[in-house]
Amino acid sequence: MKDEDKSKTELMQELKIFREERGEILLNSITENKQVEEKLINLEGLFKIVFDYAPDAYYINDLKGNFIDGNMATERVTGYRKEELIGKNFFNLKLFALADIPKAAKTLLKNIMGRPTGPDEFILNRKDKSTVTVNISTYPVKMKGKTLVLGIAGDITKCKQMQKEIGIYQEYLEELVNGRTLKLKRANEQLQKDIAMHKQDKESIQKSQQEFASLFNKSPEAIAYTDEKGTILKINPRFSELFGYTSKEIEGKNLDEGIINPADKMEEEIILTKGLLNHRTNINFETIRKKKDGTLFPVYLSVSNILIDEKKERWIRIYVDVSEKKHMEEQLIKLARVDSLTGCYNRRYALELFDRHLKLSQRNKSSILLAFLDIDGFKAINDTFGHDEGDKVLKEVAGLLKRTLREVDIICRMGGDEFLLIFPDSSSKEVFLIINRLKKNFSQLNKTIKKDYSIKFSIGFSEYLSDKPKTIEELIRIADQRMYEEKKKNKE
Repeated sequence: MKDEDKSKTELMQELKIFREERGEILLNSITENKQVEEKLINLEGLFKIVFDYAPDAYYINDLKGNFIDGNMATERVTGYRKEELIGKNFFNLKLFALADIPKAAKTLLKNIMGRPTGPDEFILNRKDKSTVTVNISTYPVKMKGKTLVLGIAGDITKCKQMQKEIGIYQEYLEELVNGRTLKLKRANEQLQKDIAMHKQDKESIQKSQQEFASLFNKSPEAIAYTDEKGTILKINPRFSELFGYTSKEIEGKNLDEGIINPADKMEEEIILTKGLLNHRTNINFETIRKKKDGTLFPVYLSVSNILIDEKKERWIRIYVDVSEKKHMEEQLIKLARVDSLTGCYNRRYALELFDRHLKLSQRNKSSILLAFLDIDGFKAINDTFGHDEGDKVLKEVAGLLKRTLREVDIICRMGGDEFLLIFPDSSSKEVFLIINRLKKNFSQLNKTIKKDYSIKFSIGFSEYLSDKPKTIEELIRIADQRMYEEKKKNKE
């Protein structure tokens, strides 16, 4: 019987039978679609967090060098807002220093050939006309059916990384059409569309999984994916390289069992708790971590949490080894405080320490002894035997002073052959003892010198009394004057 010959009652009955037969399939399809949607959103969340909160500049460009996307670290490194970069060509923007343009072009050519590059050093021109030196690694990646380039730029100018959120969300699913009023033919078409959409969403999940896995595994920073209790669910290759654990050794174990230094655990929990109470989804701080062999080392840690559903919570922890940065900071501090030739404190830092001790002495009602020491005949040694020999004498005297004085005493090279000595919690009663000890050690030193000179010294003292306070300048002037009086006597 043709559809037009059927009564309304017969058509409705046939539609009812069809719905009973197909209803379960349609319901299952809708249910699976919702599960797919939730899973896809979770994958996007993981991808987004790893991309957004990476300490280095993560960016994406096409094979022509046009900027497509980037994280907040990209903005910090370049000085440009992301909106100013999107759609712009790196070369037209003159982002690379003139000398680095050929190297940047070669990098892009290798990407077009499907080859990763780096890390390579580049100098970038920032928006404010300043420059920044970076190490750039690039990786051709497949995203949404297109070959794009994932770039990772590490700022090696300041050795300090920072991360901030950027918003990049995509909608993958459309709202299902309500088919309660559709006729038989349209209901069938809708069912086919739903099934096709379900298949399409599975493909989207697969692509997102591939993109997330690529970013996760190629990240130059160590990443651990954990549950809310700190149990490690997954690590990337850089994590194994940094901490010394294979995935089989560490996955399934708690962070406390492997990499957290017990002495820093309480402080870290306080930092994380404060961050969560302030509703922060990303918390950054420096702490100490432990390698498999027990070695402790400093890291910059970025912790982000995401909700998989109402009851399930996951954490992404990104670890940046800052050992080299800390070492550089220590070296810079040392250079700023220590005389490079003798290893004694320099004038600026010694005066800073002296000022602290004066304030402490004032509070404690104690005294400080100050001495100004000068090497006799040093100019003659320099002129006769050369500056190398003069430098050797300065080093010998510095070593002698370190061996002679107490650990709490402060030794400073003021310049040339002059040394400032600070004796905390000491008084003028100890001057005789100090001079005798110095004379004895200088005498022993001269016995080891196999050249036609001996090292002698002149010294003058001043005393800081809390009830009769003097300024630093006054105390140094008094000690310097007494030293020159002593030197004059030694020449007579």
